[in-house]
Amino acid sequence: MLRKKLIPLALAFGILLALTAGAVARDPGEDERARQLAVLRWTGRGIPGDAVLFDPQDALNRGETAQLFTSLLGLRETADLRGYTDIRPQSSYAGALACCVAAGIMSGVGPNSMAPENPVTREMFSVMLARALHFLDETEPAPGESWTDVARRVLSERGVTDGEDPGEVLTGKEALYLLDRALPAYTNTQGAIVRSEGGIALAAAPEVIVSGIASDLVVSAGAEGGMLTLEDLTVSGEVIVCAKVTLFLTGATSVNALRLTAEAKDTQIIVDEGSSLGPIDDSDIPAEEPDPEPERPEEQDGDAAPAPEETAQPQTGSGWDDEPREWPGDLLEARPAAQPQPAAQPQPGETPEGTDAAEDLPQEPYPEPDAQPEEGGTAPAAKPVPDWALDVRPAAAVDSDHPDTPPWDEYTVEALPAAQGEPWDVVIRVHMRALSPYRSGGAGAAFWTGYSLAAPEGATGYRVSYSAAGPRFDEPEAYLLTGGAFTRYFDASRWKTYYVLFSWTGEGETGQSETVVYKLDFTDVELDVESLTTAESLLGRIGPAPLEDLRTGAGRLENLYESYTAAVTNQKDDERGSYLEVAIDAAGLREHMTAAGMGSWAGISIAAPQGATGCRYSVYLTLDAARKNFSGKPVVSRDNFSRNVDGLGTPGIRQLTNIAEESQRDYWMVVQWYGGETGTASLTTPVVYHVLLRSLPAGAADGLAADTAPAGDNFGLMEDEFQG
Repeated sequence: MLRKKLIPLALAFGILLALTAGAVARDPGEDERARQLAVLRWTGRGIPGDAVLFDPQDALNRGETAQLFTSLLGLRETADLRGYTDIRPQSSYAGALACCVAAGIMSGVGPNSMAPENPVTREMFSVMLARALHFLDETEPAPGESWTDVARRVLSERGVTDGEDPGEVLTGKEALYLLDRALPAYTNTQGAIVRSEGGIALAAAPEVIVSGIASDLVVSAGAEGGMLTLEDLTVSGEVIVCAKVTLFLTGATSVNALRLTAEAKDTQIIVDEGSSLGPIDDSDIPAEEPDPEPERPEEQDGDAAPAPEETAQPQTGSGWDDEPREWPGDLLEARPAAQPQPAAQPQPGETPEGTDAAEDLPQEPYPEPDAQPEEGGTAPAAKPVPDWALDVRPAAAVDSDHPDTPPWDEYTVEALPAAQGEPWDVVIRVHMRALSPYRSGGAGAAFWTGYSLAAPEGATGYRVSYSAAGPRFDEPEAYLLTGGAFTRYFDASRWKTYYVLFSWTGEGETGQSETVVYKLDFTDVELDVESLTTAESLLGRIGPAPLEDLRTGAGRLENLYESYTAAVTNQKDDERGSYLEVAIDAAGLREHMTAAGMGSWAGISIAAPQGATGCRYSVYLTLDAARKNFSGKPVVSRDNFSRNVDGLGTPGIRQLTNIAEESQRDYWMVVQWYGGETGTASLTTPVVYHVLLRSLPAGAADGLAADTAPAGDNFGLMEDEFQG
């Protein structure tokens, strides 16, 4: 009969922390505290899967080992185990055994026996671990070697040993301690950023970023369908991909070799400039047999074979687009002009055809000539422009939620002719004070600003093209004028300058006015960033991410820091673009344990705005990477939001980083919220945050607080807190 103890996890932690150093020590000289921390670290990650029934002091059996490897790798595929007579279908380990058999990690001990309650020795565990990491796929036993010898040898070559007595029965605690030494860099958290400091790294979740150095990197089944980004990572051995993923090498990444297992069929590989990739071994992937020649429909006089029907794809509103918007409804209603045939009028959440769409890649700023007069000289003369080009006024936007109260204190617009020699004709300067995010019409919430250009007499339409990268334009598109004005809106948190090529169309011989190039200047738009810290924030309330210490629970947080705040401080605009700066003040932060391990964890939380049912976000160490990868991120449903991001039970997202690591004190986030039943209707525009640490943790320069344990592995320098 399998002996089990029903011990609640928190109680088990308390028992572990009370153990004396010699209680169950297997290797003399090893620190018992390191074993206790290994149990806390791995059970905090949900490994093994059934943590409630898991007693680390008991001998580990084969059923529990299957649960351990299934949860470690994120295994899903199962094998048919009906041939084994000793597996009860209703047992807690039946599904895990089916996964491990399908993955080639375990097999029966006899023709009809799996022996799920038999204990596991150290050498048995080593063989299973080597199989799980696919280290035995390309290895054959040397003369006189058994597969057990091979497994122990390949692990030993990578710095992993299983102890002095390979025949010793393994306890749960010793198994987790062995994992701790074998996998110093590990994550099964979606969206995590992993910093590897050497040894084997294992990524078992989608949307993971790995940097640093590693002997080998294994991408397991848990990463299926997502993107794995290797950013400034050096792999001296192999990257072994065991799932269908998109593998993106960026920065100064160097991979010695890449191996794709059969499960990695259809994996996409992207190598950015500056990265290098060695030989690729895809010999495990079976070659596809050519499709049989399709039968041709019989030809009949006057009839052709029907074309396949096209299926309309849903619009998800991924959102990283150029920002000129025309509101629907009474303000402007777009209708196509008769000649030439125009593109469809842009709606909120869409990008006008012909613009510099999808600002995923940073664009080089356009060099602006120096128009200042030399000392003792005179200012350059202004360009002659038509009168209509200067008839500019504020955009008549209305806050849909509060139509009687404008979401700003001041709002003026002025248009000035550009100086001779400038590559634009008119500069439009927008002046606003205390601008808060708002919704208008059907567009998502943003810091909307803009301008309106009154139509001259006889105008019936216009031609327009946009650019965020300077006055370099595609062919302008034609639209029919309605409402008596041309009006455009821009998200002031993302743009400080913009460029518009514009002309009116109408009656007359030519039917078109002179073309004017506008430079839009939003540098005098002041954002009310304090509004982002209120519960009513339409972009999500910003605050410090709640902390907890798995060693003591969440009830003694006052012992973790002297002070701890996070807030948007201002809007910045530099060569990288426009963004909101978020400052974290974490004075006296002490080392503590999360599911990601020991560290000085701190970060920001963003509470879901009212009506949010989905969220897309990306977190990277550079703005370039955060923007480039944003549109490829999945929209996470409300069911998978973090349950409590502010200590008050509010759902949302939170992002933690180990600020004891200097490289992790500065990172970038792009966040967009969605609404509606399916969570795909844009509730906000994408917002760019630059998160900065302004205070050091306690003892950051001298090993942190003296009474805390040494830091564990450095695997999770940034931890995504979406659940599931």
